[in-house]
Amino acid sequence: QFYFHSPDYFRQLWPILYSAGMVDILVAEYKGKTLSAWILFHFKDRLFYPYGASSSEYRQMMASNLICWQAILFGKKMGLKKFDLWGGLGADADVNHPWYGFHRFKLGYGPDLIDYVGSWDLVGNSLLYSGVKIANKLRWQYLNLRKNHLNTFNFSQLSHKFTKKANNPIKNSPCLLCFNKIHIYPSWIRKCLFYSRISYLMKNYQNMKLIFVSPEEFRMENDILDFLRKHNISSEETTDFRSAIKEADAIYMTRIQDEHDRSKGESAKIDCSTFHFKKEHLSLIKPTCVIMHPLPRRYEIEPAVDADPRAVYWRQERNGMWARAALISYIFKVEDKIH
Repeated sequence: QFYFHSPDYFRQLWPILYSAGMVDILVAEYKGKTLSAWILFHFKDRLFYPYGASSSEYRQMMASNLICWQAILFGKKMGLKKFDLWGGLGADADVNHPWYGFHRFKLGYGPDLIDYVGSWDLVGNSLLYSGVKIANKLRWQYLNLRKNHLNTFNFSQLSHKFTKKANNPIKNSPCLLCFNKIHIYPSWIRKCLFYSRISYLMKNYQNMKLIFVSPEEFRMENDILDFLRKHNISSEETTDFRSAIKEADAIYMTRIQDEHDRSKGESAKIDCSTFHFKKEHLSLIKPTCVIMHPLPRRYEIEPAVDADPRAVYWRQERNGMWARAALISYIFKVEDKIH
């Protein structure tokens, strides 16, 4: 068994180490899906691999092997001397050990196995130390109980909670959604389920404000605006991207869906460069603002923005998978079989 840190831990860790130039993330993708990701630390002449995760999908692509090789190249490019792969089981590893898979993976790159003295407690007060040991024992009991609870979580609960909340408007929840693109020709926006569903969803909330940010050519169609007015949902349209993002509680970026152009290259004639979210814009938005995107993306969000903890589109993608799983299980009445 092993336990990972909470999401808040990583949200606090990332900006601290990133601002110090000590952390990077390597991500391996295939067919639009993230298969593996590693967090790497670098200090003095060493590159460290403390955290990583991989998907069970497309195992034959060996994404973690690719990332490890790229990490080695990355370290050499930075002029580092050593690559610390973190923990292992030692020279006489037990093949039945639950961590043997990690150990074997790292061993495949021919590293030197180094035994350190380990971590030890220097006891200054035996009475207080007894309390620390009791607290640590209780902590592990709690973690085991929590693990068992998570393993038996019924994902169908999510769909029930979702539908119940939608029937009860939430009060005092101001939010601003900024769209950087409405599709180029009028007939598309009426067919676009994405925009209509966002607008329909807003009627379940109170004190909301939507600002649609786009070039003049990509303005919203009247059917959506009429719906918002009918339900007393505040909205406005603007071409001033920088001003709009300053007051935003949530920014929802989208790509230009030029696959729906009536003629080839139609969308490309419109200059959208001033509506792209760049690293320089991070200083303009609220500390509590979130940046979302339905993915896939092109140029509308600069990759350097990904490192900011307010960029939540990768978590958004992951959460969407579980939400769909819950809804599908509920629709097909198999929620009692999924644990």
